[in-house]
Amino acid sequence: MQVFSQLERRLMHEELRKSVMGSASSDSLMRFLAGELNTNSPQESC
Repeated sequence: MQVFSQLERRLMHEELRKSVMGSASSDSLMRFLAGELNTNSPQESC
């Protein structure tokens, strides 16, 4: 749940939303979000 809270706060910024919407693929989106949320693996909390 903590990851969702972090993501929610970051998505309030238009620049981040534009980056998310402009992602070319799901892999690039996951890498971007993992970097934004400072995680080692985009799937580690599933």
